[in-house]
Amino acid sequence: MLAEACNFLLLLLLQGNLVGDAPEPQALQWAARNPWFGTDSEMTYYAYEVHDHLIEAEGYDPNSKEYYEQIGLRVAAQFPDR
Repeated sequence: MLAEACNFLLLLLLQGNLVGDAPEPQALQWAARNPWFGTDSEMTYYAYEVHDHLIEAEGYDPNSKEYYEQIGLRVAAQFPDR
């Protein structure tokens, strides 16, 4: 059940919305460079928390290069041994 929920959330993040648009190329590239995303639930959930904070509190554009860089940097800082 957790894996299914995680995969669903991964799909939503990659799509950027709920209407079924094609995933953004940047999102697919980022996911390919971060194989833990969608497989390691703790890291994936933390990435979603970072996503929310970047968008809501810091005003990042979720389609920007900086947005993806910040998620990667913050997840790496939170999980330095993974």
